[in-house]
Amino acid sequence: MTDKNTIELNGKIYDSTSGKVLATQPAKSKKPSHKASANAGTVHHKTQRPKTLMRSVVKRPRFTQKRLLPAKTLNKSGVKPVLPTKIDEDRVSRAKDVPMSKLVSRFNGLADRATLVKKTAVISVKTAPADNISFHNSAPVNMESIPKDIFMAALSRAESHKERPLPKAKLHHKAAKKLGVSNKIFAVSSATFSAVLLFAFFAYQNIPNTAFRLAASRAGVQASLPSYKPAGYAKSGQTESAPGQISVKFASNSDNRSFTVTQRASKWNSSSLLEDYVAINRRNYQSLQIGSKTIYLYGDSNATWVDGNTWYKIEGNSNLSSQQLLNIAKSM
Repeated sequence: MTDKNTIELNGKIYDSTSGKVLATQPAKSKKPSHKASANAGTVHHKTQRPKTLMRSVVKRPRFTQKRLLPAKTLNKSGVKPVLPTKIDEDRVSRAKDVPMSKLVSRFNGLADRATLVKKTAVISVKTAPADNISFHNSAPVNMESIPKDIFMAALSRAESHKERPLPKAKLHHKAAKKLGVSNKIFAVSSATFSAVLLFAFFAYQNIPNTAFRLAASRAGVQASLPSYKPAGYAKSGQTESAPGQISVKFASNSDNRSFTVTQRASKWNSSSLLEDYVAINRRNYQSLQIGSKTIYLYGDSNATWVDGNTWYKIEGNSNLSSQQLLNIAKSM
């Protein structure tokens, strides 16, 4: 402990007013801290045995070959004696009561088996039968008389070409005349029938066009059918007509898609059609020019245009492309 008038600094005591050294104290031995004196020997301890396995209990297995019998039990001849086993008398008695089949050779004793006696017999040899083949007293054939080329010999003996030819069948004049008349009638009738068939075929092909023209004349509209049809579409149902309007429906052959071509008599032009119908309610549209026609595309696969005094519309759930709609407009 130091007085209030002294100061202890680095093991020396100084006077607080004059600063003179009053006394010195021996340096105290400081113990090095654990962190300062730590080295590899103090941090890392010695390795310990693993404690996962119980070494005191688990031992390494050792293979030892055990003898079946001790060496003292061997006879002088070196043969191992058979040890007596305990016999179960109940099993022996039950085995005796089990019936044994004689068909099994294991249970069939030699005394019960029938002795097989082999017998041999001497078979006498018979003489061979005589040949009963008869040649019907046929004369011997002279091989020299047969010609070498049978075909040429047959040609040399042929005389069929010397016979007279058969007479030709002659038809009477009346029969020939009747036959000629019947052939002409058959030819004329077949030609007429073919012409009737062709006319009926063309008439059947033009039935839709004829019905459409009649409906257009009744409605008072200058209408026409499109010559272009999208792949997979065909005319469906009858042509619907009303005063000043006519419509034709085309349906898909594979699903429920369809579109309707409507033609109506109108005095609109392209600009009035745009203002009064296409751009109404600010509907999105696209205009394309094909010749003198202005085609307006709007909605889902819809198109409309004006040509002359007729207003055309294509509407429906057809999912047609813009090019297909333009092809329909070109073909009308």
